[in-house]
Amino acid sequence: MEQDYVITKTGIKFMEVVRGLIGSRIDIDADRIGLCMPGDNQNLLVCIGLYDIRRNTDVYTRNMISISATELKYPSSYYDLYYLIVPCSDGDLKYRLEEEMKILDIIIQFLGDEHFLNEEKGVEMELCNMDFEDKAKIWTGLNQPMKNAVYCKVGPVEIQSTRTKKVSRVTDIQMDFVGEEG
Repeated sequence: MEQDYVITKTGIKFMEVVRGLIGSRIDIDADRIGLCMPGDNQNLLVCIGLYDIRRNTDVYTRNMISISATELKYPSSYYDLYYLIVPCSDGDLKYRLEEEMKILDIIIQFLGDEHFLNEEKGVEMELCNMDFEDKAKIWTGLNQPMKNAVYCKVGPVEIQSTRTKKVSRVTDIQMDFVGEEG
């Protein structure tokens, strides 16, 4: 069975959406918007970093999936992906904060208007309502000074199980009926 790499594909799709959104409103080269953690790559103007993955407990199924007459596959699990979007303008110091705030403004407006990254699969996007201490913990963990960022959740994304179980099924039954006369 070929790997699906759902987390990678979701990150790339999310990056493409952000690229299209920002590129349509501000003159920024799309290659300068990418997946990385702040501080990793200084040539990006917008960093989209995955900082947490949590199991989604709202979506749960116990049903095994039938692959064949002799094999069942374990059910999928679902996860929420937490991203931070950080503008890292490299313009003149005089205009840097203004450029970064424009980017944040566009992203917040977009996430307020759009709710789905993939409507067919029900993958939603939403802004995270975080307090200052939680944000500070993220930046401390990254060993970076705290910057203005948008924190959002994308999910639930489905991670299919690779585990299977062999089963034996009744495929043929022979019955003899003996009737009583009388």
